[in-house]
Amino acid sequence: MYFKSKLAKVQSFETLIQSGRYYVDKTMFIRELLDEHPFVTMIHRPSNFGKSLTLDMLRCFFSPTEDPHLFDDLAISQETALCQKYKNQYPVLHLDLSALGNVPCSEAMRCLAGQISSLAFRYESLCQSGKLPLPDNRILQTYMALADPRTWPVHSEDLDVLLEFAPHTMCRILHWYYGKDVIVLIDGYDVPLRKAGSDRMRNVLEGMLHNLLQTNRFLQFAVITGCVNLTRDPVFERINCLYAWDAADNFAADSFGFTEQEISELLRFYRLSEAMDTVRGRYHGHRFGGEPLSCPWDILSYIDHCLIDNTTEPLRPPAEDGSHPLLRALLQEGGSSALTLLEGGTIQKPLTALTCRNLDQPEGRIWSLLVAEGYLTVAGIAETTEEDEEEEAAYLACADGNLYELAIPTGQVREWFEEVLQNSKTAGDLPA
Repeated sequence: MYFKSKLAKVQSFETLIQSGRYYVDKTMFIRELLDEHPFVTMIHRPSNFGKSLTLDMLRCFFSPTEDPHLFDDLAISQETALCQKYKNQYPVLHLDLSALGNVPCSEAMRCLAGQISSLAFRYESLCQSGKLPLPDNRILQTYMALADPRTWPVHSEDLDVLLEFAPHTMCRILHWYYGKDVIVLIDGYDVPLRKAGSDRMRNVLEGMLHNLLQTNRFLQFAVITGCVNLTRDPVFERINCLYAWDAADNFAADSFGFTEQEISELLRFYRLSEAMDTVRGRYHGHRFGGEPLSCPWDILSYIDHCLIDNTTEPLRPPAEDGSHPLLRALLQEGGSSALTLLEGGTIQKPLTALTCRNLDQPEGRIWSLLVAEGYLTVAGIAETTEEDEEEEAAYLACADGNLYELAIPTGQVREWFEEVLQNSKTAGDLPA
């Protein structure tokens, strides 16, 4: 079986399993989720840590419309009682909001309408069953047609209301048809809220999330993923029973990212065991409340590089236009802290509360953003002294009351720090 680079981007669990490709088994996250079972679970990890694939795995497990044999050879299949109770037993609404950021409002509306259309098409069989009441049948067909802008309401206000209430209305219809509450999965929730190009788009999203997560009496539970923790944003402060798991929490600590044992098995499978030291030194070290982890994208890209170029030398990643704006901001705002990090030390900082309104106010918030983007990792919770608490009081007032030990996670990120430092010196932004 040849590993193809495009598989590093596969977000379809069904495609991955049915194609017989190598899958690092994360299905026991289902057990952990059901044991913990907050009504609304919010999980934050940096980009490329497997959030999208994991949510699609949940959809395939719970949805009654998916192949029941996808999990036959995976760890969760050993949980016989759990599988009998939950597998293919609950209707699921799965929204991916990550495509709605950094685009004009009209394009974002088109993307959101396409998402609603795709959701409705997943349950097209309900319209063909003859069991659905005629008004609900027409509603689903209206949603399916949303992929074509020519079917939209004439007035933009009417389209906004239609999109805002569509997911909640679908929950009601699915509850009526299946006789069970609906599981809601939302991927990339923070992207459109952080980067919405207009108040119109933000208002639609806020209304949709409120209807889905706060006033939805047809909700079994919800799982929401993103990079930046926006739980202090007004839209989420109004949602009861929401629990946000972040970088220092033990919940799902190894469900997103590859552990050293998983990497070792993966390298052995591809006959690359001799590359383990390179992986440890360059890619391993992210922490989310548990043991060190590697970013799946980095590991899969490195293995592909080894197989194609017949080498175990480190992969030189794209320069990401060479800017790394967060690292540049760190050097300008906290140069001494950056030097401590580059020397292999840790710094003590609060992870401050974020809202969409304060993301463009970098003072004190850069540490939270650096952790959210994977440039820094939480090495532990620091023991604070009175002096620390006085110094950080302004930030701690809007954080969770802790000071965190922050460190550079991997050798690759350390290289990025060094490159940005050197580029800044060359450009005259920093003293040589």
